[in-house]
Amino acid sequence: RQIIDTIIDLNRADEFIHTANCLSQLGYQEVNLNLGCHSNTVVAKGKGSGFLTRQDELKKFLDEIFDGLPDMDISIKTRLGRYAADEFYELMDLFNSFPIKELMIHPRIQKEFYRGKPHMEEFAYAYENSKNLVFYNGDIFTVKDYENIEESFSNLKSVMMGRGALANPALFEEIRGTGEADKKRMREFVGELCAAYGEALGSDVIVLQKMKELWHYMLPMFAGSDKYGKEIRKSKTLTEYKAVANAL
Repeated sequence: RQIIDTIIDLNRADEFIHTANCLSQLGYQEVNLNLGCHSNTVVAKGKGSGFLTRQDELKKFLDEIFDGLPDMDISIKTRLGRYAADEFYELMDLFNSFPIKELMIHPRIQKEFYRGKPHMEEFAYAYENSKNLVFYNGDIFTVKDYENIEESFSNLKSVMMGRGALANPALFEEIRGTGEADKKRMREFVGELCAAYGEALGSDVIVLQKMKELWHYMLPMFAGSDKYGKEIRKSKTLTEYKAVANAL
């Protein structure tokens, strides 16, 4: 199934419909509206999770895009609200009035970014009361994290992993019981990714930025990584970066 998740910056229905139609011509069958983006620069424009506080506008927007895209599936990724978790109960009523293909819920509010614990009471409410298929997203970093969600919500059809998959690229295999991370595989993965970025982007500066970003998530997998993390962040060239990564 082809799916694309690029519509985080659109809160005008006509622009969303135009973009979705362009994607449909490329063969995509589903678009995902990201109401979960917590970036302050996005939220300040009433986009991403900033749209969640403007429920009248959001309802009008959803009315228009579902009417304007009868042949395309629309899924939604959302947070619980912007300021308080109990905003989600009204949002749930709103989401239930539309034929959403999949409702992906990160049970935090925008103001929390990734701090604190997910609000599982509100997610449980969605799990029990959603008329649409619900997915879980948030804080799945280990097999045990995944198993805890699976045990708590036995009929859950799927989960979404973001930061956990960046921290441990073998996490999917570990959950399935088909493989695990080790130093050799991690070295190969990081090397291949760096080389592929180089071919695709053609700029050592941009590649270095991307690898530093990746290591922000991956460093906690390695014992005693604080020293190496500082050296990676201070690296000014790919050569310097590769030397530190190899040492790690």
